Amino acid sequence: MGSTGTGRFTDYSGKQDSSSTGGIQGGGSGGSSGEDRCDHAIAALLEEVERCAYLQIHKAPPPDGTAVVVSIRGRLSVDTVDGEVIGYLPTQYNYLAGCISSGRTYGGSVISTAATPIVRVHVDIAPA
Repeated sequence: MGSTGTGRFTDYSGKQDSSSTGGIQGGGSGGSSGEDRCDHAIAALLEEVERCAYLQIHKAPPPDGTAVVVSIRGRLSVDTVDGEVIGYLPTQYNYLAGCISSGRTYGGSVISTAATPIVRVHVDIAPA
């Protein structure tokens, strides 16, 4: 399965983004709103769900309402509170790695899933 990021190499730049505290540059430039994007909640469709531990162990996607946390495991993973990887955040959210490295934590819940034709898991994530 491929990435659903912005399609820009800057998703992986590793450069510090001057528009947010400790974030990784997500590409492009523009005016500063004065807001720290580390403080924003996100909703995301997870990637590589079919290859991750949760589905391999339970043979089904997690139920709606399952509590989740964001971890850095090479990529930004979304895990159960027990540490089972459910899937990975799209690369457009790579800036969260810098936020997490700065000491922030993120949690949320599974808001919807589908098992066919492919397994999909949609999550809401917010700063904890």
